[in-house]
Amino acid sequence: MIRIAHLLHTTGIGGVETSADLVSRNSTALDYRVFAFEESEPAAVAADVVGRGVNSPRSVLALLAHLRRFRPDAVVSSLWRSVIVGGLHRLRNPRTPWVVYVHSTRYTNIADSLVHRLAFRFADRILCDSAATLDALIPQRHRSRAEVVCPDSALIGLARDRDESADQDGAQDGRARSSEDGSAAGQQPTRIVYWGRVVDFKRLDRSLELMAALEDIAPGAFTLELISPESDLLHEALETVRQRELNVSWLGSGSAEFILDRVANASFFLQLSEFEGLAMAVREALALGLVPIVTPVGAIREYTEDGLNALHVVGEESKKTANGAHRSEIPADTFAEVARRILDLSTDPDRLAAMSQAAREVPSGDFTEKFETALLSAVGAAWAQAGSTDTAGTKSGQETR
Repeated sequence: MIRIAHLLHTTGIGGVETSADLVSRNSTALDYRVFAFEESEPAAVAADVVGRGVNSPRSVLALLAHLRRFRPDAVVSSLWRSVIVGGLHRLRNPRTPWVVYVHSTRYTNIADSLVHRLAFRFADRILCDSAATLDALIPQRHRSRAEVVCPDSALIGLARDRDESADQDGAQDGRARSSEDGSAAGQQPTRIVYWGRVVDFKRLDRSLELMAALEDIAPGAFTLELISPESDLLHEALETVRQRELNVSWLGSGSAEFILDRVANASFFLQLSEFEGLAMAVREALALGLVPIVTPVGAIREYTEDGLNALHVVGEESKKTANGAHRSEIPADTFAEVARRILDLSTDPDRLAAMSQAAREVPSGDFTEKFETALLSAVGAAWAQAGSTDTAGTKSGQETR
């Protein structure tokens, strides 16, 4: 069986990690091992090898030592620190195929940009999580070695299984019925949910502004529930929630099964990111039949359509900040307009149900199979080239004797 080492930053919750977990569970064609700089709790994937910390040079040495012992047939690097390790391994093992997997339409810092741009020159294959990522970051001269392999997750698989079971039973999903048993009837508020990491580019501050706009036009009619690992940014957001008395709660973090259970009667998913690559959580929300309220960035604009299966929140054109990053803002009147659209939709059960159904119908391929195919192709090409080189060397030696 072909040995694959996939290098990650952490085992924590995120699109990269959840897709790695899916391959780890489902691949039958690969001896697939996860090499992580550090373990995180809660974990999205179990690591086979763990380093000494994300920012520790000792992690680089430890992962390289484990790679030397494992002797992989191919190395996959996801995220920039992992690209450094993959590049160093490549220097010592020039015949081992190296695959760089890119997961965002923007670099997060200068080191991220420099490391990836250099890696593109030497990688055997470049995988991108979406066409938007490929278009944004992969130079034309490298595109002959690049392809899109759209990740998947266990939660999407659970959503598929649930819908197939409902179809077999002849039952209706019953999603998107908030106006029937929710705020419009003076009972429970319409539930909006978010799951995933709380990091700067996810712009949770925007979500809180939208919740404030909803509270202005429909007091107590909506609630936002956060399913996320603990972080400093999360605690800052929760302090804002407390000060502004917003109807927002934190449920902690949880597994795919936990999320599936918690969102059973929710109607909307809210994520107003500054930028994205694929945006795994949005894909998961669609599969679950939630109507995403999203900024149309990255691949989100490819698989969502405003008014059909999602609500788009469009901000001003991004501007460069003092530290060189790009940042955009959403005007207050835009939040007010979107809040009105959400309220109107939540009180129209037929339209909400139609959008929920359209969300579930967004197609997704078999990620594990595509990932396996890409890696098997890279390994096969390397073996063919090595065999050709060895044969040529033998013939050359025979001719000189």
